[in-house]
Formats: sequence, C-alpha cells, structure tokens
Amino acid sequence: MHKTFLLLTLAILAPAAFAQSAPFKMGLWENKMTTTNGPADKDPSLLTSRSCVTPESWQRMFNQMAQKPGCTSDMSRTSNGFAFTATCSSARGLIMKSKGTLTIQNPEHVLMDSHTVMSIGGKDRQIDIHAEGRFISSSCGEIKPGDPEVE
Repeated sequence: MHKTFLLLTLAILAPAAFAQSAPFKMGLWENKMTTTNGPADKDPSLLTSRSCVTPESWQRMFNQMAQKPGCTSDMSRTSNGFAFTATCSSARGLIMKSKGTLTIQNPEHVLMDSHTVMSIGGKDRQIDIHAEGRFISSSCGEIKPGDPEVE
C-alpha cells in the first residue's frame, strides 16, 4: 500500500516538472517515509528504502505514471521545488484528492509532504505523508533501477 501510494503521489508531479532532467543527483538514494492516517493517528508507520535512480529510470517511471487513467493533476514551480494537487477517481467509486509540496533542499536532499483524502462509499480516510530522500552514492551497487530495497 505504501509503495503504491508513494508512486501515485509522485505520479502527479510528472507532467511538467519531470519531462526534463531530474533536479538532483543520480545514483543510490535512501528514502524515509512516515505515513499517518490523519491528525489523530498516534502510531505512524515508517518505511525506509534504498533506490537506484538513473536518468533512464527517472524518465521511464514518470512517463508510465503520467498515463494513469482517471487522474488529473496540476503542478506549479515554487522558489525551492514544486507544489502539486491531484484528483483521481476509479470505476469502483474511489475518489482521491491530494495536495502537497516537493522541496529540493539541495541536489542531495529532498523533502515531500502530502495530504490526501480518499473517499469511498461516503467514508473519508485521510493520509498524510512526510518523506525525506538523501543521496548516498553515485554507485547503486546491487540495487537495480526500478527495484528498490525496502527495509
């Protein structure tokens, strides 16, 4: 669930910003993502992973995700990254609305915060994500692009 949600969150950034080269270093990245189910959640989940980002995998990932049916998105450049909104709906009645920011602190450190409300059958579920990525090495070792190592 967390990997799918993160990919969907990143997908909304794809159309304008990521048609160009990535604004950070290519290579091995460590990512820490904290997910809470709304402000009352006292037990957030933490997912740590390492992933290999190459120019080709970067473009391939975002080109594939930009083609998600049922989704619309908007993104604007900020002084230090991007702000985004997205709405996705499915034939089964799921509606997901997200908004957030991607902050590029420097080429070796990025932050992402998002707030999402998923509605199905009249019930809403909030999901808040704070993710931090930091560059580890220009060499990915045994980790292949598109196949992250999850702890």
